[in-house]
Amino acid sequence: MMKKFIGQISLILLFLTISIPVFADSGGSEIIEENDYIDLEVVNSDSEFYPLRTPNSSYVYLTDGRIVGYWIRGKKTYSDGDYVYSSFKAREGVRDWGRASVTNGVGVYDDGGWKPAGTPSVARAIWTSSGTNKANYDFK
Repeated sequence: MMKKFIGQISLILLFLTISIPVFADSGGSEIIEENDYIDLEVVNSDSEFYPLRTPNSSYVYLTDGRIVGYWIRGKKTYSDGDYVYSSFKAREGVRDWGRASVTNGVGVYDDGGWKPAGTPSVARAIWTSSGTNKANYDFK
């Protein structure tokens, strides 16, 4: 009975963190933790502005309430190992450009470059178990 209750609480907390929006009038960043895994097999579709939600993804809102973009960040496993990952897609008609970048725990930086609204900017760097792995986004 207690395991079921704890499981229900965990599920509720997961859904609450998925639905928490990010508000910003400029870019932002987040420290990526060891267990912040993401599965992007479905999310990487460019066919829609709004990809499926993953635990480490969120809409980014301007402080006036308009959606400015969609940000996915976390630890992603590829065939050659784990990476700190960031993807940002600016929303057309709200901002013209979006950019994602990451820095791993030893200072290796990757910049996805400024991409026009509607096109995702993707950055990744090898995951490090020491130091701070960080994902960033920006728009203009």
